[in-house]
Amino acid sequence: MKSEVLLFTVLLALIQSSGGFLLDGPTIGGKKRQETLSSLQRRNSYRQNRQTTLPYLNEQARGQDVLALYNITTTTGRKLTEMKTSTSNLFLEMKNNQTMEMNDLKQDFDNQLASFQTSYNATINDLHTKEISMQKQITENNERVALFAWASDKNYRNVIRFNNVQLSVGITNISAFKSTGKFVCEKEGLYLVAVSVVSKDSYSSFCVYHRGMVSCTEIGQHFGVAGHSGTSVATLHLQVNDNVRVETSYTIEASYWTQFTLIKIK
Repeated sequence: MKSEVLLFTVLLALIQSSGGFLLDGPTIGGKKRQETLSSLQRRNSYRQNRQTTLPYLNEQARGQDVLALYNITTTTGRKLTEMKTSTSNLFLEMKNNQTMEMNDLKQDFDNQLASFQTSYNATINDLHTKEISMQKQITENNERVALFAWASDKNYRNVIRFNNVQLSVGITNISAFKSTGKFVCEKEGLYLVAVSVVSKDSYSSFCVYHRGMVSCTEIGQHFGVAGHSGTSVATLHLQVNDNVRVETSYTIEASYWTQFTLIKIK
């Protein structure tokens, strides 16, 4: 393109310097020559304008391309930022939801564990209480108490003192029984009490007392010199410090004739 412009420029210069040879020659009319010169000038001007305009247009086009690329880059960056923010918010929300779910699960687990622990402790305490009760019952059942004694003197309107003790098991204060004739319970339980009394008095009798009178037994009418016997048997539930005694208003026969038997059966 530069060579063409140069060629037209040289040609135009030759025409202008020819002294009208080309413009006023005999073979070319004035009007024709004028048109040829104008055409060459327009073509040269067009080419010069093209040389000047094309780089400008190209520069403008490149500027528009750069601006478009910039706009695209800016828009893409903004969208990427929005996507990043949205993703971060989504992850944060998921993390918060997960944390809340984990907290709920932990709270539920803690509640169930506390409930189980409470139930377990209650069960253990109940078993322990039952074990203690059963052990106490077993111990009490294994606590043997027995007493077998004779009366060593005659009584008249008094508590019979069975101070001739033949057998004593599980009784610590046996001396009080010997001196008073009253058996004081040291271990709660079910007791069997048997009393046998011999008397020579007519229509004699005796009574067994526990929290008031329990039973009275009439010995019977006396005939001759021999005495008559009467026996009373009772089952008593004795509490600790309860007492059992035998009273009579008659003369009795001492030694093995008059006996007191007590056995803890449960």
